[in-house]
Amino acid sequence: VYRYWKSGGFYSNLAFTAAEYKFDLTTQNKVRVKVFIPSFNDYTTEHAVAGDWIANKKLLPQLAVKFQDSDMGGNAWQTQTEIVKADLEMNKWLELEFDFSGVAERTDYDRIVIQFGAEGHAGPGFFYFDDFTFAE
Repeated sequence: VYRYWKSGGFYSNLAFTAAEYKFDLTTQNKVRVKVFIPSFNDYTTEHAVAGDWIANKKLLPQLAVKFQDSDMGGNAWQTQTEIVKADLEMNKWLELEFDFSGVAERTDYDRIVIQFGAEGHAGPGFFYFDDFTFAE
């Protein structure tokens, strides 16, 4: 089990980049993970945000998985594909699947980003995950 601390950073996340390899999404397009969203996090306080374009100021019980092209550097978000599982049930283990088969034609992705609690705000919190897989 991995215990993840979402810091007060606006874009706090976990990321993995496959060096010199692009994902073959025609065969490998599903991310599966077990998550535990604890209720003891503060989901009510409004926090500082990265800018006026950020509508949500609170930590949320959610998980986003993103595929990005690391060749884009700091602009990788511009061509990313993101799937968000929102309003997750708290205090129990949940098995989630993120299906990226809808972008199987993409050949530029080499980074997986895992983002708990939503982005753009400084709300911190603990989250847990286990049994992460990226497969068919």
